[in-house]
Amino acid sequence: MHFKYSAILNIVFLTFCFGPGMPLLLPIASISFFVLYMLENYMLHYVNRTPPNYDNKLNDEFLEKIKWAPCFMFAFGYWMITNPQLQQTYDQMQPIGRKTDPFINQHYFIQWWNPHCAFISGPGGVLLLGFYVFTIYYLLKKRILGAVKSAIESGCCKCKGLFLEDIEVNEDIDPYQNCLDEDDRNYTVQEELLLRAHGM
Repeated sequence: MHFKYSAILNIVFLTFCFGPGMPLLLPIASISFFVLYMLENYMLHYVNRTPPNYDNKLNDEFLEKIKWAPCFMFAFGYWMITNPQLQQTYDQMQPIGRKTDPFINQHYFIQWWNPHCAFISGPGGVLLLGFYVFTIYYLLKKRILGAVKSAIESGCCKCKGLFLEDIEVNEDIDPYQNCLDEDDRNYTVQEELLLRAHGM
């Protein structure tokens, strides 16, 4: 399971990082996900009949890492859209006087981190604003949600739908086998015997 999660992370981060500059990566990524889904679906139904027991730790780690992919897309997309060399707007660039002179494209990554650039860089400014919003939210998520939760508990805010209430699990329910009727129980036993006979 872990290397399948890593393959998904690899596809997502590569596509989000370089997709704004190479849009062909987007359909390639969707085809990759479709092939991965069909392969896993086939393996689940015809090869691995009983999936192994996993807890939610691996899934939570995966979700914690993949949430940063949009920040990469906003940052790299903004850098690509505002780069005159990638956009082939060479009329704004300094010409090279001699063959030995270094090429300067007048696009320095550090100069464009100013939030003011979001309003002077055209369509790329939307990506820069998205980058700041996502990054600040992810870094301060626990504090923001804690403040909202304390506001709800104190009665200042009436947004109770933002949080799930604690669910009480009924532990007194019988096991699955005891909840089946006679026909379903016999069918399950016959299926289990058939699988054991075939070595599955």
